[in-house]
Amino acid sequence: MIKNSGSFFVLVLLVYLLTLKKKWLWRLADFAGAGIAFLPFWTWQQHVKAVFPNAGNHAINTQHYENALAGQSQSDLIALGNRILHHLLSWKTMSTREWVLINVYGLLLFIVVNLILKKKQPIMWTVFGLDVMSGLFYLSLYGTYAMTMTKKEAMSLNGFERYMSTVIIIAILSMGALTAVVIDRCYVEQNIEKRDFKSYKSIFSKNLYQMSSIVLLVFSVIAMLSETNGLADNTRMAKKELPIKLAKVAKEETQLNHKKILLVDAEPVNVDDDYDYYLGRYWFFSDQVTAREAFDMSAEDFKNYVDRYDYVVLPVKHQTFTALTKQAFREKVTTGLYKVTAGGLEKVENRTINLEIK
Repeated sequence: MIKNSGSFFVLVLLVYLLTLKKKWLWRLADFAGAGIAFLPFWTWQQHVKAVFPNAGNHAINTQHYENALAGQSQSDLIALGNRILHHLLSWKTMSTREWVLINVYGLLLFIVVNLILKKKQPIMWTVFGLDVMSGLFYLSLYGTYAMTMTKKEAMSLNGFERYMSTVIIIAILSMGALTAVVIDRCYVEQNIEKRDFKSYKSIFSKNLYQMSSIVLLVFSVIAMLSETNGLADNTRMAKKELPIKLAKVAKEETQLNHKKILLVDAEPVNVDDDYDYYLGRYWFFSDQVTAREAFDMSAEDFKNYVDRYDYVVLPVKHQTFTALTKQAFREKVTTGLYKVTAGGLEKVENRTINLEIK
């Protein structure tokens, strides 16, 4: 588990395992195994509680939930519930469309296997179980948004589809596993060791199976090639991303410091959405990082502005910054890390900022 929300799926799997076991002894063994697996999680929670007594929004304890609910009015909770319900009932919602398709697929599988082939399989029970799991997950998300987020953030359903993608992927995986099991149980010969090229009900079923296998193989290969090409394209595009270019001009700092660093970018959107700001703070481990794209100022104002900083980093070429630097400091700069000195900008060849206090 990476996040606390993973405990929901652990509970679902535990309930599923308990339903498979007929003897109470084996069920107790499952409980014991779950308890042992829970120990690292509990130990980590105690560690966080001891080290960070004022832990943030995602603390798991009764007192936190009581305080969170006390700060929410009944009208706010109702409004949030209506907002989530409206989102779920909208056909524009990706997770809703996917969940409808999963149920339609389960219904078609039930019609083919149970009604046409006359093979009694627990298809609808599985679909019903997945629907119950999804409903409980919706309720857990409602509680998460109500108790861990601000009113504005909760009403905007920030990250809701990202959370829902988890349960959708698990449902798709479950339906895929169910399909594989059902297909196996529909074979004429149920003994795997006795299956050979003669283990078919008729010539027609044999030809249908062989042609279906070939078609599925072709589509699987196409899908794998498409995914591989997509990953390769993402890898090529990633080389043009700012973090890659920043790594080429400056080394990452792992020691907390307060150096004043100006990060210059040619893309306004990276500055406007604070992408450069957080990237620079993370990369240089400094709380004094400023990101900027526009330099609409005179050469004198530009010189005074740059003199405020200890370092200037240019991961990409910036035409305006280069022109103003030539006017203000009589220097030509390209991409790189520069130290601000009394005489101008001095390029740092080793790409490392000096953490010594001035």
